Amino acid sequence: TPPDAIDACVVILDLTSEEITVFTDDLRISDEVAKGSGSLGGYKMFDLVAMKDQMRGIIVRVGREKLSILLQGGAVQQVVPSDLQYGNRNMESKRSITLDARKQAVSVNDAVKVLDGPFKGYKGKVKHISRHFVFIHSNQHGQDSGMIVVSGRQIALAGSRNKQSLADLLNDKK
Repeated sequence: TPPDAIDACVVILDLTSEEITVFTDDLRISDEVAKGSGSLGGYKMFDLVAMKDQMRGIIVRVGREKLSILLQGGAVQQVVPSDLQYGNRNMESKRSITLDARKQAVSVNDAVKVLDGPFKGYKGKVKHISRHFVFIHSNQHGQDSGMIVVSGRQIALAGSRNKQSLADLLNDKK
């Protein structure tokens, strides 16, 4: 390019999908995961939601008119709030447990490592559990606001912390 030419490129914003033109000199490579904010129809980022077909997912982006949902199968779907069953399922998730690959009980906020599948080696914190699906926030994943979804059998608790056995957990709930 000639020395007096101005190099520019088009960037698509994560949060709104809006296209903006920026100078290439102003761009930097970053490892940071974009985090949306705000709410739509009473739903907000990282809420666990149920689709009308009973499929569960987690909100990974809040747009002006639609929500992006990371579904339990790993696909991301754009929906309007009326496509969801009323209300989030966050309380249901907080009471849920699943077993990891070593048969240890895993619950929300536990630190885990993915042992198998496309996210093998990723580490993160359990955000939600729905059935045997575990939604994990990992800073190693640069898409979907850092969220991944795996089966409980694909993870292991991180660290050497002793967890209650499944039998102990079940007896505590009685």
